[in-house]
Amino acid sequence: MKHLRLTIEPVGGRDESPSMYQVLASAPYLDHVVGLHLNASDDRLGLLIYIEGDSDAFRSQISTHPSVLDFEILTTGADSFYTYFHNELTAASKELFATLTAGSLLMVPPYNYGDGSVTVSLFGPTEEIQSALEHVPDAFAVTVEQVSGMGRLPGVSEPLLSTRQRQALEAAKDVGYYQLPRQGSVEEIATLIDCAPSTAAEHLRKAESKILQTTRL
Repeated sequence: MKHLRLTIEPVGGRDESPSMYQVLASAPYLDHVVGLHLNASDDRLGLLIYIEGDSDAFRSQISTHPSVLDFEILTTGADSFYTYFHNELTAASKELFATLTAGSLLMVPPYNYGDGSVTVSLFGPTEEIQSALEHVPDAFAVTVEQVSGMGRLPGVSEPLLSTRQRQALEAAKDVGYYQLPRQGSVEEIATLIDCAPSTAAEHLRKAESKILQTTRL
């Protein structure tokens, strides 16, 4: 058995990529997009997603999107929400999902969208994974980011930290912010991750909140 972490990106540029994929991976008003569950069957995709960003802008776009058949949005904070939608798949997207779920293969969440791509985990027998990689449709480029065993599978119960939240935590650790007594400051963290102190503090607050929500006290 193998676990591969794959980054998938449409080939040919934005105009040729699946339209809802463009929104999730590239919309400037979305800061953090994580797919939690999906079901691709026939010509349709059902997807449950956690998003940090502008829910009003997302609602406006998805409500008029020609490929979206139905959707629902649940707001969980000032800049975070869950959404479920199902939409029509392009022929290339349908072929991609069929390839990555062929046989006994599993696409394991979370599915991380950003910078025009999506990163997913693929788990299953080594020979089936190799066959899938060889038969990815030409419309997509796949990069293998990590190869490991079952012990490195990402868990859906892990904190859904954004890239900036994780960077803030790493910077805080580097400057001694969590040492006793505290050695670093929010200002030092902000300098390391190139943002305003108030922004750094907000990244830390959100990251700490997510960690606490998934920790048994």
